[in-house]
Amino acid sequence: MRSVQGNMRSAPVARSAFIALGAMTLLGHALTAAASEDKLVLSGNGMTLTGPHGGGGGAGTFLTQFDNGSLLGIGVEYQQIYNSHWSNGVFNGALRLGSSITTTLYTEGHLGGGDTAGEAFGYTNVAAGFISALTPWLSFQLEERYIDIEPSHGHLPKVGLSFHIASRCWPRYLMRSPSVATSTPSWAPPASTMPERSSAGS
Repeated sequence: MRSVQGNMRSAPVARSAFIALGAMTLLGHALTAAASEDKLVLSGNGMTLTGPHGGGGGAGTFLTQFDNGSLLGIGVEYQQIYNSHWSNGVFNGALRLGSSITTTLYTEGHLGGGDTAGEAFGYTNVAAGFISALTPWLSFQLEERYIDIEPSHGHLPKVGLSFHIASRCWPRYLMRSPSVATSTPSWAPPASTMPERSSAGS
């Protein structure tokens, strides 16, 4: 994943956070009439790298899943890698629409901060997009993501296709998902200090 460095600071961060929170509020209102099931999802991870550069973390999410396939979740997460650690509040939601062509609107956010070698940094990673099932075997995705994690600041638009291929072998259905996510100009963070993020797509 490539990110861009620029002069985006508190105003764009606040605007992106408000947009994502607003999307969550709309999702919540749209889903209140549907029957639901509540779940608590816990996860953990660990890694061992060369020397003392390993790390680990965990997350907990309270998830409400609706009969129509939509969902709404809120939680917390913590991650540590070498001399960096960060903790975030997390939210995510998905609203399923349509009948002949099923479209799912979704949003997610990771908001918080952390510390790298004694230096504090803010952490904002918010996204919104949609996935449309054009046919039983083809889906289209469009996503916009905003990232503000020192020293990277910028937008990461993404477009993707998912192919669902039937197979007589196990697993019964195979899926291939080519996608493109681009932002310019590129930058290279310090090799052993800043946290590494991967895209959520979904």
